[in-house]
Amino acid sequence: MKTQNNLRRIWKAANMAVFVSLILVFLQACGLESYPYLSPPGLLPHLGSDVFRFNSVTDNDTDVFVGYELYYKFYQTSSGTQLVSDNFEIANGTNRQDIRLKDAGYRRIRNGAGDPDGKPLIYLELAQKTADFEVRIDFSDQGSAKIEFDGIAKADIPILRGVKDGSGNYKDFSSADLDVDDDDLAALNINEGAFEVDIAIYALSFGRYELVKDVYSEPILLETVRLYDY
Repeated sequence: MKTQNNLRRIWKAANMAVFVSLILVFLQACGLESYPYLSPPGLLPHLGSDVFRFNSVTDNDTDVFVGYELYYKFYQTSSGTQLVSDNFEIANGTNRQDIRLKDAGYRRIRNGAGDPDGKPLIYLELAQKTADFEVRIDFSDQGSAKIEFDGIAKADIPILRGVKDGSGNYKDFSSADLDVDDDDLAALNINEGAFEVDIAIYALSFGRYELVKDVYSEPILLETVRLYDY
């Protein structure tokens, strides 16, 4: 009788081991694999009313961490509740971080001095990946919005929006390039003529795992600034 009980225990343990193995295989087959963790950038208060800021990350794995990505969305100036709602959905979503942002209507900011489709927007050299520095997204001159940082080597990066003009070129953030029919503005139902919009920006750490797999930190909301089209 004792031998039979032991055999039952062994049989149950063996079945459980097979079950766990099948679950792991199933999860891997569904693409649910683990990725390295990246710390998000640190939020800093605005400079004045039109300069976003964040602090660099110094503890990310330099073999994975590559730089920073930024996403933006325009809001009507009175739509604070929509921003709160979007922020909640982004913070509590289960999809990959960049997909959550896109699902909420955010678009990737592009590099106006290099490959606008290349990632990351802010590329860091090896020594910069562990350096402590401040990154500024400056809209004070609305004709030429740019990113500025001094992480060992000073850099200025002109930035573009995630929409294209009739010639297939990405548009910028200047008032001359803000048209109410643009894909990133059309949903606001703004009338032709002078208008104001708020822009919200999220910052994320970006990395590459096994050379080809994109990895993101949790997105950090850098609040909003106001843009004008006069």
